[in-house]
Amino acid sequence: MEQAALLIFLITYAGVAIGGIPGLALDRTGIALLGAIAMVVAKVLSTRQAFDAIDTTTILLLYALMVISAQFKLSGFYTRVALQLTGLMSRSRFFCWRLWPSALCCRLF
Repeated sequence: MEQAALLIFLITYAGVAIGGIPGLALDRTGIALLGAIAMVVAKVLSTRQAFDAIDTTTILLLYALMVISAQFKLSGFYTRVALQLTGLMSRSRFFCWRLWPSALCCRLF
């Protein structure tokens, strides 16, 4: 049982790291879901344990962020920010002076 769990975990982890498993039309989310299903089918986890492992607040947070991101994309927010950043890059000295405080904060915190 532990060997099956380890094998399923390694295959799932490799698929998520690579971004897909050759021959399967799955993205990272699909691979993770397939790994969870395989754990239940191989009886590594019971169905109850699998349901208890789902954190609904995290799922709802991710869903809300996807909705917000979709609205940003539809409104053109990402395009506008990208264009403004590339405009700043043409004045590289200005861009560097604007960028270093945030880089410093990321390094410290």
